[in-house]
Amino acid sequence: LFPGGRGGPKGKMDGDAAYLKVGKKIIQMAESANEAGDYFSLHFTCLGFEVLVSTIAGSCDILQPTDAENLRSSLKLDWGAVRASRMFASRGVVNGTAYAELLEGEEPLTMNFHAWGLYLQDFVSNTV
Repeated sequence: LFPGGRGGPKGKMDGDAAYLKVGKKIIQMAESANEAGDYFSLHFTCLGFEVLVSTIAGSCDILQPTDAENLRSSLKLDWGAVRASRMFASRGVVNGTAYAELLEGEEPLTMNFHAWGLYLQDFVSNTV
């Protein structure tokens, strides 16, 4: 699990360099394990997602300034993809009706404080 937090790979906050360096190493280890047939799942949230994207892109430059601070949002999941994923489907995460209803609702469940992000057009046009 790569959690969120203050700063970011592009934010150059104290401690971020170590977080990015360790994150890259763990991502490389997971890739090697997966290529060898040993399934090794990782989950990235907020700052962790910035680490993943920067590592795969080979640069923090793919991240752009984002005005998403003090923003509440609901989750919009692709349930077909969730059910088909090894990470969620094999652990029964989506089997509970109450859980699914909670996640599929319009209630704002997440609080966001992002200064950096990955724009959809960059995600689609990149190898990320």
